[in-house]
Amino acid sequence: MKILLLGKGKTIKTIKKYLKSKKVDYIQAVFEYEYQNKYLLADENLLNLDDIDYAIKSPGILETNKTYLKLATKFIFISEIDLLTIFKEKVKCIVVTGSNGKTTFVSMLGFLLKKANKKVICCGNSFKPLSNYYSKFNKVDFLIVEQSSFQLHDLKFYNPFISIILNLQENHQDSSYSLNSYFENKKKIYKYQNKDNYFIYDFNNTNLNNLETNANVIDLLTYPNLDNISKELQIYRMNLNYIYTIFLILKLDIKIIEKINEFKTLKFREEIKKINGITYINNSKATSVDATIFALSHIEKLNKVILIIGGKDKNSSLKRLNNFHVKYLISYGEINKRANVELNNVIPCDNLDNAFNIAKNINLKDKIILFSPSESSFDQYKNYIQRGKHFDKLVKKYGKN
Repeated sequence: MKILLLGKGKTIKTIKKYLKSKKVDYIQAVFEYEYQNKYLLADENLLNLDDIDYAIKSPGILETNKTYLKLATKFIFISEIDLLTIFKEKVKCIVVTGSNGKTTFVSMLGFLLKKANKKVICCGNSFKPLSNYYSKFNKVDFLIVEQSSFQLHDLKFYNPFISIILNLQENHQDSSYSLNSYFENKKKIYKYQNKDNYFIYDFNNTNLNNLETNANVIDLLTYPNLDNISKELQIYRMNLNYIYTIFLILKLDIKIIEKINEFKTLKFREEIKKINGITYINNSKATSVDATIFALSHIEKLNKVILIIGGKDKNSSLKRLNNFHVKYLISYGEINKRANVELNNVIPCDNLDNAFNIAKNINLKDKIILFSPSESSFDQYKNYIQRGKHFDKLVKKYGKN
């Protein structure tokens, strides 16, 4: 067997180690901007290769990439997780995707399964790549695998033990052919499941139509003991519903779910600081409109909210933000042009510093400054983490003034 690896990055790096452990040959090709002599160049000349069984691209290479599209006419591109089928790994996987909240959900589920004395590893997407843990596959009860639409695009045959689509909303319109293409990528998570597998299905998700799977389809159940969960964590009631449903499938003690009260929420996901009568909420991880809507939906006094959005335009509609009547709405960065057209009474500015200063100087008693960008960070930042740290610095520097 020989596998063509396209691109660089942490996923390809760990796949190489995994393939070496299996004594499988591979060839790596990279694009001109990352080219070194030890690699092949990722261009049409790769079509001359005749002994390639499968190809795997880095998740960062978009489905619209012209070189990838040409190579896909000859080679069978698979996903990293398909390697579990190729090498007949027996580890059970709970595979999670969705438009928003994947990382928080995977972290919460991993936390509670460990409390239930299960050996688990959280991996994929925001975590370390799945292949990074190949030496531990036979030592854990479950891999909890977060998968983006980019990772699922080339999925060819892997069938997860349990698969979940947390939610399915408009997203990544800057990197997919269409909204339908994005949805279809997500749906591949259950496409190859069989009668021994489970797909947890929220029948309220109207974007999950034409469900075709051989898996046991389990209707999402409602966690019955929400009153025993701290108010801070009750906003994750949908996560608790999915976790409750998983616990029933695995026949685990649902009383353990109450231990979620010990869970510490993740950085830059609705982190709250209160200073001198002002509430600052750092939700830098909100890279979609739905993530911002989620944050707004459980703030009681929207007339006290100054919402800051901004970032790289992902071509998703902003109009739904008009349904939440915040006191002020400030936008910055590349999104400004469309924000001016789609949003009511928006205040545009160049960058986060300017947006923060405007928000800070608005005279509003008990105000809530919600930084929930609704867009990716890549117009002005390396990632959402750098963006979130910048907001924290602004709060630290000016918050006490």
